[in-house]
Amino acid sequence: MTSRSPSRRVFGLETEYALTTQGGQMDAEQRARSLFEPINRRYNSTNVFLPGGGRLYLDVGSHPEYATAECDRLEDLLIQERYGDQLVQSLAKQANERLEGQKLHIIKNNRDQAGHGYGCHENYLLARTDNYWGQARSLLPFLVTRQLISGAGWLADDGSYRLSQRADQMWNEVANSTTRSRPMINTRDEPHAQGDKWRRLHIIVADSNLSQAMTLFKVGAVDLLLDAIEHGQDFSDLTLANAPKAIREVSKDLRGQTMVELADGRRLGAAQIQSEFLERLSQYAQTELDLDPWQAQVLNIWRTCLQAISAGNWGKVSHLVDWAAKKKLLQAYANRHQLAPNDVRLKRLALAYHDLDPASGLRTKLERSGVLATFIDANKATSPTAPATTRAHLRGSLIEAAQGAGRLLKADWVNIKLEDGSAHQFELLDPLANSDWRVDKLLDELQSSQIDPFWQGTGV
Repeated sequence: MTSRSPSRRVFGLETEYALTTQGGQMDAEQRARSLFEPINRRYNSTNVFLPGGGRLYLDVGSHPEYATAECDRLEDLLIQERYGDQLVQSLAKQANERLEGQKLHIIKNNRDQAGHGYGCHENYLLARTDNYWGQARSLLPFLVTRQLISGAGWLADDGSYRLSQRADQMWNEVANSTTRSRPMINTRDEPHAQGDKWRRLHIIVADSNLSQAMTLFKVGAVDLLLDAIEHGQDFSDLTLANAPKAIREVSKDLRGQTMVELADGRRLGAAQIQSEFLERLSQYAQTELDLDPWQAQVLNIWRTCLQAISAGNWGKVSHLVDWAAKKKLLQAYANRHQLAPNDVRLKRLALAYHDLDPASGLRTKLERSGVLATFIDANKATSPTAPATTRAHLRGSLIEAAQGAGRLLKADWVNIKLEDGSAHQFELLDPLANSDWRVDKLLDELQSSQIDPFWQGTGV
């Protein structure tokens, strides 16, 4: 049988960040206003699309949020996601240079000490079919048990350690709202594309990851599973009896052995369910697909981590797995200082794992020392161009050209409008298209000029 490349689709991540203050008494709105001061000054808005293809905005609850550009290659996604981290952190650094007696911290986690949640949302482009919800629901057993590998770890108030920060916040399998009911999959039909052709699968169950390996696994595995499901692979026998209940049970077991009930009455552990998905997908890929090196790496990471974790040897994959890396640090610190599991100093250390400040946070140090694996050159994420193979290339090129020419261009995921009374207004409805004659025409009319050095320094 002739193998083929996996179906091409765009995917992306939206990351909500926590914004905290050390010293001072700023409330959430004041912190956000201080962080976004350069953005507001430049754009008179806290919602902007950037030359790199992504979107930076202030979300509900005064959370800064960055959405990656549309990507169809995993390497581009890793670059885009890291750029978002660096951009928000650079804004915090600028704010701290203006503030006196207080310091802003960007925290890439998913819940605060009061239990308030904020998310990491995944987006995948699917063809619009009558079986869309059947396809989406087929992923639920995988999404519920995926935390065994890609969870970011949660040190609870009682000192217990859990796989995921998001698990206890999920109350429905699917729902229209992303805030009130906290579903695993959002049902709102907003394709940001040609509506009769595409749908956008919006998954909101994931933890935010610091580990590049886990971002690669998290998105890459779903992308490959969607290909398998779209081509007739059946995972319905793994349907869970009660997904919200199961996700909580799974989160408490670091080996994935706790049994959860399936819809057909059987009981399987999270590790078994992950193994079923992995083995079926691996067999499908071996017989049907020609994987690129990044996609092959996804399966390698999945298998390596699952084998180690299910055997209780999570320390062997602490260079890949966020919850394992953080737990290893906490254990070493607790042993060194003879601390109780619920000691407040451990809470502070756990928070430092998610702090994006290179000075006070841990990720930069862990990556530089090789304790946490890296898969991309960090320099590529300093000021990325938009992915060259998707619609983001068109939008990013126009935004960059308009900024260079001092022209006001309004853009969102689909719409382009030059705000000068001209006829330049159109829609980019194909997320997979990286060429368009209307874009070429507008680019020809936008005179190139050097971007203001101040804005070059901010990365915006």
